[in-house]
Amino acid sequence: MVDWNPDMYDFSETRFEIRVNGITHDLSSSELNIVEGDVVNPLQFSFDTSEVSIVFEMEIGAVDIDGQNTPYYKIVKKTNIDAIVSHGGTQQSIESFLQEFAPTIWFADGSQLFQNNYIKEKTEADVIPLDNIITDNWMGVNLRHESQDIAPYVQDSIQYYFINKIKNDFDIV
Repeated sequence: MVDWNPDMYDFSETRFEIRVNGITHDLSSSELNIVEGDVVNPLQFSFDTSEVSIVFEMEIGAVDIDGQNTPYYKIVKKTNIDAIVSHGGTQQSIESFLQEFAPTIWFADGSQLFQNNYIKEKTEADVIPLDNIITDNWMGVNLRHESQDIAPYVQDSIQYYFINKIKNDFDIV
């Protein structure tokens, strides 16, 4: 799957509008989709509305800059349809917008590609050595009472017990 750049969700007060062939679309009336292909061909995704589909290719590689192998990514528009993205008082082509606000590509195994950063999730949880686990007595605590509530406090609760146990170790609890 492909999703909009996460920064776009951080600025929900900013309206993102995409104008294609004289019709304005917002994020609710458009979407990004993976273009079906195979592992041999380049990774492609599309910007889709009910009227139009614009296909893009994600080019990933490395170039030699002053003797350094420098990774890069580039969004290349493959469809001959122009679109303008307006946001935060600026306007730019959809290709340059997607270059700046690169989408995230999610793969079936849970891994993701963001720009030229490939992240694969751990398949196994880390093992915590038993020597690192500190046990407690919990004497006088009713394990069915999690919250201390508000004053008057439930004094046999887990929360009340633990706050009293650590309150001298921290400035703020």
